Amino acid sequence: MRKALALALTLFLLLSWLGGVAAQPITVRKSVLRTTAVSPRSEARTSITVTLFFDAEGIVSFTDRLAYALCGEITATTPPSYVACPRDLLRVTWLGYNASPGEALRYTVPGLNLLYVDVELYTEEP
Repeated sequence: MRKALALALTLFLLLSWLGGVAAQPITVRKSVLRTTAVSPRSEARTSITVTLFFDAEGIVSFTDRLAYALCGEITATTPPSYVACPRDLLRVTWLGYNASPGEALRYTVPGLNLLYVDVELYTEEP
């Protein structure tokens, strides 16, 4: 019985080590687009759209961090597993995301207004 347990433990440790050696890094490109909508006599609204591009295929778990974002409604092409906002830093986590090259993971959240814009419209009377 001890030999079987020792063999099972050795096999588990060996497979764990080989799995770590065989793992290949995945490059992720991140694009952040901040859009501010301004209309007369109303407050500006900012939305942040983040797009993540993966260069390889695989099942990955990761957390994306985004500054100057508000904790609010998040829309995503694949719903996140977890969303948190500690110390004014949005953290969006996906567990077991199926990444593939050429496909983008995109999410949008409300953001802080970093641009002050004052819009006034004037019309000419005939």
